[in-house]
Amino acid sequence: MPYISRTAGPLYIVRWDNPQAGDVAMVEREVADAARSAPGKLYGLSIVPATTRAPDDATRTAMGRSMSKLLVHLETMHVVIEGSGFAHTILRNVMAGIILVGGKRGRVFVSRDVGEALPILGKQADLSRAQLQAILGAHGVLHDRAG
Repeated sequence: MPYISRTAGPLYIVRWDNPQAGDVAMVEREVADAARSAPGKLYGLSIVPATTRAPDDATRTAMGRSMSKLLVHLETMHVVIEGSGFAHTILRNVMAGIILVGGKRGRVFVSRDVGEALPILGKQADLSRAQLQAILGAHGVLHDRAG
């Protein structure tokens, strides 16, 4: 499966495995649908596990274009790029640079693991760390090192 996604309370969560360009459009539709049915604000959490293969050029392009479309429906987007190696660090830094250049600062946040993202996401969504961990755990998007 290229990704799993869930909507839980004020959260839209996607965990990538092997993203393809067509998956990006599916996620955009899912977010738009979730926002229409949400009783309040919707917050995004995108998790990229350390084992995820790098997307091809078409997928990277689709993902880059997608952020603005997603932010129409999401208050904020938290992108978690897991992994401690050099390549993962560079990827997080590149993503942070894209966010700054794209004028998304304050709406898109990049973290190295889910635990790092939870305090900011919790404050924005008015949920405690324990509530967030329970939601993420119940929906199968965490693994042993997250949270």
